[in-house]
Amino acid sequence: MEAVTGGGYIKELFRIKKVGTIAGIQVTEGYVNKDGGVKLYRNGKFVTQVKIEQLKHYKDDVKSVEAPKECGIKFFNFDDLVVGDELEFLKTVQVERKLEFDEQKENKK
Repeated sequence: MEAVTGGGYIKELFRIKKVGTIAGIQVTEGYVNKDGGVKLYRNGKFVTQVKIEQLKHYKDDVKSVEAPKECGIKFFNFDDLVVGDELEFLKTVQVERKLEFDEQKENKK
């Protein structure tokens, strides 16, 4: 299961040869985690869900960035980015399954 950890938007794009496109992100709420995913929205419509390849705060590689800071994100195999795209940051949460055994049903058999 995925849980939303925060949100932000693309403030600027940096196209770097041999690297690809780095998105300059303004984190507006919550936080972004390097191990998480991102849902990308353009003009209010869902575009795609991608994983984060690199997360940087200035020139340092970091594991997370909290609002209201800025960061740079390189996405795995995705460069179709536009300034103003909205982002929803996600993390995977494990939910423990519970098996419930109804004794009353078993006793009636």
